[in-house]
Amino acid sequence: VNKRSKSNDECDNSTNKKLCVESEHTSSNKESNKNMELHETSDLPECWNKGQYENFKTVNEWLVVKNKALGCLICKNITNLGLSVVDKTLRFSKPWQDCSIISNDGQIENIQFGDCNIRDLCQQFQIDEKSTIQSFRIYKMDLGKKEIPEDLKPLYKSIATIPVSTSECERNFSSMNEIMSPLRTSLNIKTVAALLFINCVGPPLTKFEPEKYVRSWLLNGRHSADDTASRKRNHKCDKTYESLWKLL
Repeated sequence: VNKRSKSNDECDNSTNKKLCVESEHTSSNKESNKNMELHETSDLPECWNKGQYENFKTVNEWLVVKNKALGCLICKNITNLGLSVVDKTLRFSKPWQDCSIISNDGQIENIQFGDCNIRDLCQQFQIDEKSTIQSFRIYKMDLGKKEIPEDLKPLYKSIATIPVSTSECERNFSSMNEIMSPLRTSLNIKTVAALLFINCVGPPLTKFEPEKYVRSWLLNGRHSADDTASRKRNHKCDKTYESLWKLL
């Protein structure tokens, strides 16, 4: 009986030791995961010097996140931030990274910072690169405190007019069915594009002033529908089957 009780005590002790080791292991894993999560969603380590900070920022420039609510500047794992799908797309998408360069309010030591992004945007929107980059450098030197330079405004307006979602484009393109009706099938591509543009961003009929457009129409040699000075159309009568018509 004593031997059996001793063996039971030994088993209990070994089980307790095993449970203690497992609990220590899980607690250490939780602590390490917590530290890792803290490191991933917090600011850079304080022990880093300026060179290490700039190197990390240059290599991982696309991971820079500025969020006042979270209080973090750089985050490696962006999925843990609870961002929406649209917000993730905007942060990871290359054109939107280029657009975020325009609104950079921080102090920039390198005068060529963001030139590549501006060049890509100019090529995409077909804007003059040289004047835009020069204006952007002046804008950076002023740290964005002054007004936007005139040569930078075309790019700024192009970025501001990007549609929020593709549903807006689909909704506008559905109006093509109203424009290309059976009575207006002879419209060319240029005219249809102009009518689509007016339908999408044009003013309502209550604010539309057609006088200057009608005047330019008449000055181009065209006539109004009720014009009596224009020559009437001469209808030719085909008399080839006139003998047949008499029999009928």
